[in-house]
Amino acid sequence: MNFGEQFARAALESLGYFIIQGFKVGVREADFLAVKRNGRNFKFFHIEAQISWSPSGVLRGQAWYGDSAKNWRKAARDFAQKKFFQKKVLRGIKECFGTGEYEKIFIYGKLKEFRQISVLEKKGIKCVPLEKLVGDAAMSGQMTKAFTEIHKITNFSRK
Repeated sequence: MNFGEQFARAALESLGYFIIQGFKVGVREADFLAVKRNGRNFKFFHIEAQISWSPSGVLRGQAWYGDSAKNWRKAARDFAQKKFFQKKVLRGIKECFGTGEYEKIFIYGKLKEFRQISVLEKKGIKCVPLEKLVGDAAMSGQMTKAFTEIHKITNFSRK
């Protein structure tokens, strides 16, 4: 897990999410599965994080050399398929949660091609910039020690 994913996890925990990190189904992995209490009920989440401070390419599901920037829509669809819609992973998540009813969230840093976000949103994926997630966590009044330390190190609120 890279530093950006650690920051995202700490922010999510500060917002009351219980996190299962690195949920594996065969060779596939979901970055985070999460549960959050909603009154007397629980809400479930599949969360993927792609945190880059200096992206070298567009979001993509597979290595394309030279072509993905021109075909950014297809690259975004492939990314969504790989991260959120593989049948084995969907079955594993349903088995873990006991339901197929859960929200898909993509947390991102800087992107080479911001228009890819609209492609993911059309597929029912909620897209959240890390900056917003961190701001919400900082304002929550429930900051975990991990979040406080990372927030202090990065001076994120001053950017």
